[in-house]
Amino acid sequence: MLLSLSPDDVQTLQRDGDDLLVRTTDGQVIRIENFYGADGNLESQLYLTGEDQELIWADLGPASSDGFIAADYIPQNEFGVFEPVTAAGEGGEGLGVTPLGWAAIGGGALAAGAVAAGGGGGGGSDDDDDTPPEDADDSDNEDDATPPDAPAINPSNGETISGEAEPGSTIIITDGDGNPVGETITGDDGNWTFTPEEPLPDGTDIDVVAQDPAGNTSQPTTGTIDASAPDAPTLDPSNGETISGEAEPGSTIIITDGDGNPVGETITGDDGNWTFTPEEPLPDGTDIDVVAQDPAGNTSQPTTGTIDASAPDAPTIDLSNGETLTGTAEPGSTVTLTDGDGNAIGDTTANGEGNWSFTPSEPLPDGTEVSATATDAAGNESQPVTTTIDALAPDAPAIDPTDGTLLTGTAEPGSTVTLTGGDGNPIGSAITDANGNWSFQPEQPLDDGTDVTATATDAAGNVSEPATTTVDGDLDDDTPPVTPTIAAASDDVAPQTGQLDDGDSTNDPTPRLTGRAEAGSTVTIFADGEEIGTTTANAQGNWSFTTANLDDGDTTFTVTATDGAGNVSNASAPFTLGIDTMAPNAPTLSPTDGTLLTGTAEPGSTVTLTGGDGDPIGSAITDDNGNWSFQPEQPLDDGTDVTATATDAAGNVSEPATTTVDGDLDDDTPPVTPTIAAASDDVAPQTGQLDDGDSTNDATPTLSGRAEARSVVTIYSGDDELSTVIADDDGSWSYTPDALDDGEYSFTVTATDSAGNVSDESAPFTLTIDTQPPATPIVDPTNGEILTGSAEAGSSVTLTDEEGDTIATVTSDINGNWSFAPDTPLPDDSTFTAIATDAAGNVSEPGSAVVDADLEDTLPPSEPVIITSIDAIEPGTGSVDDGDTTNDANPTLVGTAEATNTVQIWADAGDGMQMLGTTQADGFGNWSFRIFSRLAEGNTTFMARSIDPAGQTSEASSPYAVVIDTTPPDEPTIDSATDDVDPTGTLGDGDSTNDTTPALTGTAEANATVTISANGTVLGSVTADGDGNWSYIPETLGEGDVTFTATATDAAGNVSPDSPSFTLTLDETAPDAGDNGIAINDGGDGFLNVDEAGNVTLSGSIESDATVSSLIISDASGNTVTVDPADIAVDADGNLTVSGVDLSGLVDGELTATLSVTDAAGNTGTVTDTTTLDTAAPNAPTATLADDTAIDGDGITSDATINVGGLEGGATWEYSTDGGDSWTTGMGASFELPEGDYAADAVQVRQTDAAGNTGETANLGVVTVDLT
Repeated sequence: MLLSLSPDDVQTLQRDGDDLLVRTTDGQVIRIENFYGADGNLESQLYLTGEDQELIWADLGPASSDGFIAADYIPQNEFGVFEPVTAAGEGGEGLGVTPLGWAAIGGGALAAGAVAAGGGGGGGSDDDDDTPPEDADDSDNEDDATPPDAPAINPSNGETISGEAEPGSTIIITDGDGNPVGETITGDDGNWTFTPEEPLPDGTDIDVVAQDPAGNTSQPTTGTIDASAPDAPTLDPSNGETISGEAEPGSTIIITDGDGNPVGETITGDDGNWTFTPEEPLPDGTDIDVVAQDPAGNTSQPTTGTIDASAPDAPTIDLSNGETLTGTAEPGSTVTLTDGDGNAIGDTTANGEGNWSFTPSEPLPDGTEVSATATDAAGNESQPVTTTIDALAPDAPAIDPTDGTLLTGTAEPGSTVTLTGGDGNPIGSAITDANGNWSFQPEQPLDDGTDVTATATDAAGNVSEPATTTVDGDLDDDTPPVTPTIAAASDDVAPQTGQLDDGDSTNDPTPRLTGRAEAGSTVTIFADGEEIGTTTANAQGNWSFTTANLDDGDTTFTVTATDGAGNVSNASAPFTLGIDTMAPNAPTLSPTDGTLLTGTAEPGSTVTLTGGDGDPIGSAITDDNGNWSFQPEQPLDDGTDVTATATDAAGNVSEPATTTVDGDLDDDTPPVTPTIAAASDDVAPQTGQLDDGDSTNDATPTLSGRAEARSVVTIYSGDDELSTVIADDDGSWSYTPDALDDGEYSFTVTATDSAGNVSDESAPFTLTIDTQPPATPIVDPTNGEILTGSAEAGSSVTLTDEEGDTIATVTSDINGNWSFAPDTPLPDDSTFTAIATDAAGNVSEPGSAVVDADLEDTLPPSEPVIITSIDAIEPGTGSVDDGDTTNDANPTLVGTAEATNTVQIWADAGDGMQMLGTTQADGFGNWSFRIFSRLAEGNTTFMARSIDPAGQTSEASSPYAVVIDTTPPDEPTIDSATDDVDPTGTLGDGDSTNDTTPALTGTAEANATVTISANGTVLGSVTADGDGNWSYIPETLGEGDVTFTATATDAAGNVSPDSPSFTLTLDETAPDAGDNGIAINDGGDGFLNVDEAGNVTLSGSIESDATVSSLIISDASGNTVTVDPADIAVDADGNLTVSGVDLSGLVDGELTATLSVTDAAGNTGTVTDTTTLDTAAPNAPTATLADDTAIDGDGITSDATINVGGLEGGATWEYSTDGGDSWTTGMGASFELPEGDYAADAVQVRQTDAAGNTGETANLGVVTVDLT
């Protein structure tokens, strides 16, 4: 075949079935039909024309299947003879084509259609496929000359090229140089895809055309391969609520966590910004990886970040005078400022060093409260910190006289003193110490007569008025320097470096001490009293000194300052450091299910917890007993390795300890309720144990109590959590709070065990913190016979003489009055002193008076006090408060009055005040009065008057009332009990229960105390409510019959008769096989066969008063048959039976019958029985002649022995010689057949297995036994 095309005109050559497709560079397609036909007589060849009509042979490569073909173009010397060509579907005989003739039918005339080629073979191919091409004449496309729309190309990274085009069209892909890339067919949905053998390189230009079945070719669509990955996206800081950043516009953002688990995806906007909001905020510390994938499928390098959901530390605010606010915060965080009413002041950003400042448009007024919070880049907000604007200038400083060598003085503590000369030129500056002292040493002494001016600038920036002095060169110096200070020490040994305060520990054996002293003075340093070195204070009075190696242990430092004149200061206050270079022991870790981590370590050490991958889990501080605990925000996963190290106060780190989380630790029982047993006071003068309700002057009392061993004890003050500690192995715990403000505190505790179960809250424990001394007592003028005065009510007043010896200690009454009558009047002109000590142990300043023996008593005594009355009648003996009820009709009144005075007792029982009698106060002012006449039932009000030796009568005391009640209440009732252990419900007298803590309920006199006893032993008591109802839950009771009774005690202490008894039988023992049983009736052989399985009887027994809860028969595969308890017959003796149970649906093998029995108390137990279900018949055995003695296989034998094979273990077998009419039990594995002729089915054998199933028969066949 000759085409009027040059090789440069050919874009691709492709085999399509038996046809050859020639695609030209201008987009046309020539189809040479049957080019690869099966004719066999001719071999198709393709020729082209070169320049000047030169003949060129296209040497086609092999084309055994559809695909593109390579060709070598070989110039020829002359034209040959060619096949005639026609339009598709046209016929014709062979035609010799000359160059001129060929030109008339070649080229463009054939370009848009097809030509028919005779012959076969085709271009060197060995393809002998002679199947004619489908629709070879293209008659259905003759009228379609409309090219399809240009195809669409999706972005591609060269691995796969895809897009959309006219359904059914052929997609032809070439590179930018026209080289073929490939082609594919568009699907019915209009989508096409092509995968090159090798990905196309980045930047490759591609042209894509679509050719419809009619051969019409679209305009090309051009694209460029993008195999370049986008830049890695940026990732903004995130608190886990929203994740955002920037990336290539239109790219897909794919987010995964640190373990590769998907988090989510989103699309980058046209502006390059992207954002993603997870359904649940990601937890703090979650690592995330973010990649960007462009539309071509290229994926960027990942960007990694970590979720920060932890709020930054609270910022700091420097003191300010309101002009500028400054402080520190987390670098980069936004600092928001508000006033005390929450109004915005402004905001600013902390720089890279964490410093921030803000200048309001107008200075803030003095006293303005300013709060600051820091919000980090992830959006987490810190706790607020507050300061108050100080716009008041400090007082002018003081300047000591000076000879010009050293300037000293005083100013507001912490202020900066600025010194200038008379001409305003600066001299220097100094910072005042905590006592307000400052000093400065000029480099050269100031000239005699120099005026020196000093101003003080406080921490808020306010400047004082100036103070001035003049240098006196003749001034003598014999004044010692001010006492120097040791302000701090510094530690430069890892892991804990930085400032050390007095009392701290350090692992640095050579700490650097710093402090203040008179400028230029020589500072001498002492360690435990021994001088260890000297240094010199600089011009601002600062000094530092690094020690030589110190031994482990506490070292106490002091310093003195010596000035140029040789004057030596007093020694500084001591400064103590604990040198500790020894690492603590490795901590312990208790077993854990991951909800709570606990253990022990060196007391006061910090326990650092990490996971197996080294990632931090958290940290905890051990208490005084070495216990620690930490609760992760989310329980740790099962199998997580946990490592703990302990770092002591000095910074030494222990060896690690490890444990592994066991998620199967099963504990859902809360700990027992913990207790607060006592508190301890270690602040003089009153130290020791404190009980509930006590007062103390110790602002840090140590609480102690009991809890479940190793549980975490959480301490609360009211609703506020104070801290946590760990109970010791014996359950003891203690806790010392930070300093508490004065006031009343109610402490409670809860206990949390290692499984995370939380106990009930303890009973409250109340303390009153009182650190303020009482007012100075008042001492009345006295002639020495009776000493009187007033002090804080209830305080203890100690009276001492001039020598400091104690005269007496008395207690002031509720009105604050006190009195004492010494055995011998105090001497005239002697002085005595009174000091008051309150209930918390705080001591007042002393009050005093001078005895005047000539003093006449013209003042009436102070009114007496009735403190209480004493009830001596059981059961409620003791003190009776004002307004309370008592069953003692002859109570004893107790009170106070002036010492030695006569006290009149008056009573009003509803018929007016009448005097009952008198008594006398003792030397301490205490008195008591027993009422001998029986008081009537009801209310009685008492008053008292005091008469002194001069006959003067006091005002009446405050009234004091009691209610006399000697009538016992009615007997209470026990109405019922409540069982909350399955099966639950209400219990009556005589019932049984498996609840060993049944809740009893009943009635009694309203507000009476109900005392409950069990079998004569008191269990406890409760208080009836205002309607007389009561309930009580006892501690765990033992099994057996328990008879409860109750008594009611009214407010006066009268006790009722016992209630009627209420008896319960406590039984928490489940029924067992002793009195209960079940049996599967299998005939005693241990099997149920196919005949028995459909109708099974079960029998058994249950204990008295019990019921059948369930009966279930199950096989080894989990299949069950459940028998309705209503179908089970149980007689009066507890014997049970059920028949007709169909077990044929269960799987062969062991069957288990499980009988659940519930006793009268509600306890359920199970008993079982087993048998074997075997419903499968055995296989038929075999019967053979032991010896076929005639011709082998003819069935004639002279040996009567018949062998039986294929017998199942445990089976029995039998044989028949009459065709199965009668059977004989076989023995062993053979039987003897009588002589004779037997038909084919006369001799039979069969077997029956151990379960009784009989299998199929086997026939011996035709046989003759001839024994003659």
